[in-house]
Amino acid sequence: MPFYAVQDSDWDWAQADGDAVIVEADNPEEAASKAVAKWLEVDAHAFDGAQLKVAPINLMGIIGCECTDDGVQFDGFQYIPRGDPAAPPLLTLGTWFGLSYSSWLTMPRVMMEAMPEEWQQRMADLLYEYDAAFPNNPDIYSQVNILVAGKQWLLNYRHPDREKINECRAQARDDATAN
Repeated sequence: MPFYAVQDSDWDWAQADGDAVIVEADNPEEAASKAVAKWLEVDAHAFDGAQLKVAPINLMGIIGCECTDDGVQFDGFQYIPRGDPAAPPLLTLGTWFGLSYSSWLTMPRVMMEAMPEEWQQRMADLLYEYDAAFPNNPDIYSQVNILVAGKQWLLNYRHPDREKINECRAQARDDATAN
């Protein structure tokens, strides 16, 4: 789950009395909600509405610190670039599955073929790479049954229902919630 910095838009990012709140969230809206909740925990009257700045934090690193009689002493920030073995994994297959107990990835062909050509090529490359890595894959035959009425359109990749596919796209979902 990514981290976000959230701050009132009237304050500069570096303004002392308006420091950004750092929260872990799935998206900017959740980050804003968590930040407001933190502000209200400190002072129930501290927040009466605002335009909020929300920024994803993509910087990873380590900073050493030690508490002394003179206060906290910092050793300096050591940046860890993505791909470095010391860097925590951000987006892995395991994090994609989340906390589910799923053993399989099943994706409707009709939806994958509705993706942009570039995406389809990347997906095909990955599937061919997977096949090459496991040439002795056990013969397992699986079948998907659509158990929810009205969802059979997912099985018809030869004649895709563009209207149903577009209803599933993120923009269609965002537009529907905006109204």
